[in-house]
Amino acid sequence: MVQVDGTRSTEARVPIAIAVVFTLLGGLPLFLVTAYSVTLQSEFGFGGSELGFAVSGYFVGAMVAAQGGFVIDRLGVSFGLRASALLSASSGILIASIARSWQMIAVSLVLSGMANSVGQLASNRMLASLQRQGLGFGMKQAAAPLTPLTAGFIVSLVGIHAPWRWVFLAVSCATAGAAVALPSRLVSSGSRSPATGPLGMARSQLLTLAVGGALGGAAGNSLALLAVDSLSKVGFSEAAAVMVLTTSSGMAVAARVGAGWWLDHTGTDGYRELIFLMIAGALGLLVISGGGVVGDNRLLVFLGMSLAFSTGWAWPAIIYFVAVRNTPVQPATATGVIMTGVFVGTLIGAPTLAVVADHTSYTVAWAAASVVALVAAGFASLSRRLSAA
Repeated sequence: MVQVDGTRSTEARVPIAIAVVFTLLGGLPLFLVTAYSVTLQSEFGFGGSELGFAVSGYFVGAMVAAQGGFVIDRLGVSFGLRASALLSASSGILIASIARSWQMIAVSLVLSGMANSVGQLASNRMLASLQRQGLGFGMKQAAAPLTPLTAGFIVSLVGIHAPWRWVFLAVSCATAGAAVALPSRLVSSGSRSPATGPLGMARSQLLTLAVGGALGGAAGNSLALLAVDSLSKVGFSEAAAVMVLTTSSGMAVAARVGAGWWLDHTGTDGYRELIFLMIAGALGLLVISGGGVVGDNRLLVFLGMSLAFSTGWAWPAIIYFVAVRNTPVQPATATGVIMTGVFVGTLIGAPTLAVVADHTSYTVAWAAASVVALVAAGFASLSRRLSAA
């Protein structure tokens, strides 16, 4: 049994660490695929559009599992985290053993998507009882950009020394080991009591926020998934593109943790910060597009990536906090509604932007994503008005 003491910092430490680790492990198969995207396209003979459809399998699984928040609220945190790790390990093993085409990759990534949703819902349930909710959600969501950073580091470190299938297999074995090592029961002594109500009158507020999350996910998550392919189109080598992804993801990690710290120390409801980050992310996407307009200016593209990752991929640290703090709904159920929206948006957005890029250019694709991010901010603002009604 894991116990946490009465002080606020120690109280948060163990649950946050567990949430970060299991959120990271749930998404590793996906981001290993994107880090190896150039290698996989070359070996299996598919292009950018097929890459977008391959990774969409992840979001199909994530979308389905995200609707099961009530199951996590019923069966508990340990069950959800252990199931998440085992699903992720199964996904990696399938890719390592049977992948011969983008279709097989897509099917295998369904399990990784399910792993991510189940792990996040269990983590959200655990973190909702903490006094320092902002830091908890911020650091947990920091695991999302930390995942491609970790995948990029793994590929950069061992990718040139070991076959990619062995890398997937080794990571999967480590993930399965985490499931075995997890304590059978987790207890948080945080002073906050998770809400216990149904959707009820908060339905419109949550659904509107979920639409904003869907549009934000269509833009922000697609950036992370297609960054390596996009950078390679403007003259970056595969190694340089992975390095940019790694650096930008690191900025997103810092931004998410910083956003969580800010929420705890200002007492805000989180809506204003959410809207600001979505708008700033739209600006970053526009700068990336501008880099293509002026003749594949790699410096401008890099600056745009940095801004977009540190803002347009930082708002998920806040959106789940907003759902838990501002509605009287059970934590896993409330965040499951938002998560479903985010994954639906990414499921549609990633392949759509990949097709647009294939038939026009990434300059056009990122300009369109910028508009989508602005509309997402508009829906977040509407949800805020419904909250005050």
